[in-house]
Amino acid sequence: MAPWTLYLAVTLPRHYSAHHYWLGWAGFDMALIAVLVATGLSIRRGSSAVTRYAAVAATMLVIDAWFDVLNAATGSDALAAGSMAVVVELPLAYICWQLSVRRARSG
Repeated sequence: MAPWTLYLAVTLPRHYSAHHYWLGWAGFDMALIAVLVATGLSIRRGSSAVTRYAAVAATMLVIDAWFDVLNAATGSDALAAGSMAVVVELPLAYICWQLSVRRARSG
């Protein structure tokens, strides 16, 4: 994995235009919403699946924050993305992760 990552870091273009950029973002956000809903429903039902859903939600929230911040086009976009990451996405990711770990430990 490390050699492949190094290769990509050296060879990928600095700028790239994707034809379905909007679909990638919207699709990811819809999947994130679905996982958050599934997490909430599993909590409500007392299902053991909450450990899996919460872990996936935590991971997706961190990924969302990472790409939002790194793909911000302007200074104001970067400020908005960074603010959302710090105030919403990363704290919610932490809560989901803790929920997953605590439920996994308790049985």
